Amino acid sequence: ESLGSTEDYTYDKKDAFVTGAQADLNALDQKIQALSGNADASLHDKRVALDQKLTDVKNATQDNWNDVKTAFANSYADVKNSVKQAWDAR
Repeated sequence: ESLGSTEDYTYDKKDAFVTGAQADLNALDQKIQALSGNADASLHDKRVALDQKLTDVKNATQDNWNDVKTAFANSYADVKNSVKQAWDAR
């Protein structure tokens, strides 16, 4: 996980946040792919929603940065926990 604490990312570090987020998503995608048949549809739906959150981060303004960043972090944590649960259940 390359992002660490989202609090460290102010709006002027948005590009670094996006780069770290994309790296984390790539790693998450590899785990989801490794699960293959053990990942349920809700996990894939959550992952698609997480892509939208990343798009929101990329399009964030200084005014909505903290809200968008937090929404992405919360969604990422949810997907990551779902992957862990699916991984543990296989």
